[in-house]
Amino acid sequence: AIWHIRQKCHVTDDEFIQTVRKSGYRLLKAPIILKSESPLLALEMKKSPLNNKQFIWGISLILLIVVAVVSQSFNFEKSSSVPTEITLLTSDPGRETYPAISPDSSKMVYYWKHLNQNPNLYMKDLKQPSLEPIQLTFDDDREYRPVWGKSANKMYFVQKTWNKDRCSIIELDLKSKTQNTLAKCSPNVTPALAISNDGKTLAFNGDSVGIYLLDLVNPNSEPVRYSCNDNCGYTDRDIVFSNDDSKFAITRRSQPFEEDIYIVDRITGNSKQVTMGQRDIHGMAWHPTANKLVYSAEMSDVRNGFVLDLDTNKITSLNVPGLSYPQFIGKTSQIAFHDWYIKEFISSLDISEENLSVPFPIVSSDFMHNQVHVSENDQSLTYISNESGQKEIWRADWNGTKRVQLTHLRS
Repeated sequence: AIWHIRQKCHVTDDEFIQTVRKSGYRLLKAPIILKSESPLLALEMKKSPLNNKQFIWGISLILLIVVAVVSQSFNFEKSSSVPTEITLLTSDPGRETYPAISPDSSKMVYYWKHLNQNPNLYMKDLKQPSLEPIQLTFDDDREYRPVWGKSANKMYFVQKTWNKDRCSIIELDLKSKTQNTLAKCSPNVTPALAISNDGKTLAFNGDSVGIYLLDLVNPNSEPVRYSCNDNCGYTDRDIVFSNDDSKFAITRRSQPFEEDIYIVDRITGNSKQVTMGQRDIHGMAWHPTANKLVYSAEMSDVRNGFVLDLDTNKITSLNVPGLSYPQFIGKTSQIAFHDWYIKEFISSLDISEENLSVPFPIVSSDFMHNQVHVSENDQSLTYISNESGQKEIWRADWNGTKRVQLTHLRS
């Protein structure tokens, strides 16, 4: 895959491969013959296979076991053979996403969408999990990315209307349940929100796409744009603060189908790219006691969790399909995350009036299957699946048997 080639070439800040939109790729450097293999180019690239274990909707707890290995460039490896322990924190009907753990690790706020009801923010007592969650917001809007303030009395979140005509950054007083609008944001982009560890600065994706910073100490302060504004060649999409607040981890998209993580020094403004060729990134968390990031990335419609060692640039897959928007619990190596693992399958349904039936699965597995087309001439199906690890076109007989991969696009 081109991602693997870029990984091997990217040992300096030079760009070797350029993406030509709708055409392919262009080599920017003239190739040279090496007499001996350079240790910086001889990287072992291992692609982690999909874990076939199925997960249900919910927010879970995972124990991270991180092993540091010295490396000089981007190095992707499989996860440790030590088994990962996962504990389900919520199992109520509906969709529960965006977990936010309180500073004392005793409570969790999250977005909960009930069936046929408006979604709102709820707070769960992690010390007394048998208690019913407490509803925090009562409106017709959608709430995203809640974060706790320095104290346990304030929360901040992104609020959007369903028709996407308004987006606001909201401050919530947990005692009085009153809300205060702090700033506007763009309703048409993926929401981003983070708070510094000293509780003094709020960072968010603003009214114009890009990262803005807001001083929470001065009540009269206005958001200040941090991201590049004109002729940038990229857009900043998400952000998280380092433990000492001296750095940012920012996701940037310079091409339509690539999003990567950059580490930015807040004083000098210098940035360093630490991932290469990622697709969509769904949340980051900075380890509370180590120079490591945990992040979620989506490849071929499957999200997974990764650990990035910022000292060695080694990336380790956690092999947890669906892991999204991780957040560390206190000073431990445990993270809360929401599980976004949707099983898609092809089924048939008899819609004749004289026959009452239910959908019958034709092609069903732990992989994605969608965009099905039925050929009546040869009684076959064509569809898109990630069974090979990449999204490809497949063919099967009308009953789902004799599956054959037709393309090798590695998309």
